[in-house]
Amino acid sequence: MNILLVSKNSLSNQTVQSLTTVKDDWNLIKSIDIEDALNNYKSNDIDVLLIDLDCEESESFMNKIVDINPKQKTISFSKKLDCISTKGCKHCIVNYNRKRIIKPFSEVDLLNVISLFGTKECTHKSSFEDISQIMTFALKQFTDTEYNIQTKLITINSNNSFNNIKTISEVINMLNEYDVKYKVIDDKTIQIDG
Repeated sequence: MNILLVSKNSLSNQTVQSLTTVKDDWNLIKSIDIEDALNNYKSNDIDVLLIDLDCEESESFMNKIVDINPKQKTISFSKKLDCISTKGCKHCIVNYNRKRIIKPFSEVDLLNVISLFGTKECTHKSSFEDISQIMTFALKQFTDTEYNIQTKLITINSNNSFNNIKTISEVINMLNEYDVKYKVIDDKTIQIDG
C-alpha cells in the first residue's frame, strides 16, 4: 500500500513513520511541500493520502486532488475540528472518500482509521451538530484533561493551579471557536450544555 504523507508536523510525521515501519507492505512517501506532494501523487499509485490541514495551501492541494480523483482515500488531520469540506458530512460522504483524525494521534488511532476505512463512518461525522460526541478526540491535545461522555464534564487533572487556569482557558477558547455552550463549574471542571 502506498501512503502519501503531506505534513510538516514532526510529531505526526514520526507517528506515521513508526506505523509504516512495522507494516512491511506499506510504503510511505513523504512530501516536503505542496508542489512536491502533487508531483508524488501524480507519479505514484497512492492508496491513502494523509494530509495535515495545518499545512499552508492544504485546501488548494485537496482541490487539485479532487480534480484528479474525487474518491481518493484521504485522511486529514489537525488540532482543530474543521474538516476539508465546509459543506457538511452528507456532502462529503456522497462526493468523497475521506476520514478525519485530530492531532495528536497515536499509531493505533491511525491504524484503526486506515484499516477500517471502508467499513466505518468517520469518527467526526456530524460533529458540528453535537460536538460533545467527539470531545474525547478534541481534548487529546490537552494531556491533562478528561471527558465523561455521559455527564458531559471536562475535568482538568492537574494539581498545579497555573496549569489549570492555562488549560481551562485554552479549552474555553476551543469551545468558543465552535460555538459550544458550556458552564465553568470551577477551576478544574467545565460542563458542556445540551
